[in-house]
Amino acid sequence: MKPIFLIVIMFLVSCSNEIQLRTQQVSFDFPQEYISDLKSTKEQIRAHMQGEYNDEASSLFDHSWVSVLTATNNFQKELHLHVTEHQPLAFLGKGKYLTQEGRIISPGKRKEDLNIIQVTGSEEEAEDLLNFALELQKTLNLGDKSILSIEHKGSGFMEAIDSQGRKYSFTKKDFRAQLERLEDYILFELSSGSIDNIRYIDLRYKNALAVGYKNMEKTI
Repeated sequence: MKPIFLIVIMFLVSCSNEIQLRTQQVSFDFPQEYISDLKSTKEQIRAHMQGEYNDEASSLFDHSWVSVLTATNNFQKELHLHVTEHQPLAFLGKGKYLTQEGRIISPGKRKEDLNIIQVTGSEEEAEDLLNFALELQKTLNLGDKSILSIEHKGSGFMEAIDSQGRKYSFTKKDFRAQLERLEDYILFELSSGSIDNIRYIDLRYKNALAVGYKNMEKTI
């Protein structure tokens, strides 16, 4: 009889939670600068709390902007749900994002466009590609440019694009040395005043770099 008794208790608890959500007043507390589409996220939270995700505890947190959900009851018997959202670092394409926790989520709707880097490559290398982009960004800060995207083209060859549409080609191997050459070149071009005319910079050469200007190309 014990197994049957336990099943009855679990069933009653499940029913109690569902009845509570249906009858109790529920309030939501989202961050001041929230990312979520509030209507769809509230529906996802309710579904999660009513067990409509087939007992997959991580489903809500993998398929919405919700990172942490805290529930409390106040003296008016109102259920208060405090929502902490994922903080996305990069867009991976096909509706997926890499978060600050290193988690890959598919959150669906959002309130507005996000100003984050687009990373194109396998999910396994997403963090590495983002780190390459962030290191490259430190160098581009000299010229007040922002990295918009980075892509692994294959065989260790990568390409990044900045806010002016300029392309940077480089490899995983000897990446630090390539960054040093880029920094020296940017400082030189800033002093010459011709940096805004650059169309692409290829850093893959061992002791040089190739630069494409709008009307010409040269190797340095």
